[in-house]
Amino acid sequence: MSLLVPRKINWPGLAVFLAAVVFTLYAALAPGDDTKGLIPWDKAKHFIVFYGLTFLATMALPKSRYWKIGVVLLGFGIAIEILQGLPIVGRDADIFDVVADALGVGFFFRSSPPSGSAATTDRPTATLHALTLASLSVRTKEEHGAWRWPDRARRVLRP
Repeated sequence: MSLLVPRKINWPGLAVFLAAVVFTLYAALAPGDDTKGLIPWDKAKHFIVFYGLTFLATMALPKSRYWKIGVVLLGFGIAIEILQGLPIVGRDADIFDVVADALGVGFFFRSSPPSGSAATTDRPTATLHALTLASLSVRTKEEHGAWRWPDRARRVLRP
């Protein structure tokens, strides 16, 4: 198979994914205290960020193989830790951050059935993934007057 085979790319999704990657890189290399913020535990932040990045990557590149997306994102996580270990950055590298990154990627793929397979009819797995998507992107009723579910979550939860 040639490497020049055109792939379906969701261009707006790719733009959002690349913006999230740039923001993640900036946040990982910027000096500051990681214990501040909504989530004080650094490993939970890594898990959530890489879960979200995996979601965005699968939306931006819907025809890509999951293992390829996983390898690229884990490479990104390892690169972040290498850069944090440089003396000029002033941050500390931690192997357990890479473990948290891998768990975030892995949990997304475990809760997401392969597209176009018989596994998409697996209700418990599909429902878990839909609820995870909903928890990442649902806005409160007070903010918008109605609950907003992502389209993919709506399709999965429909009987």
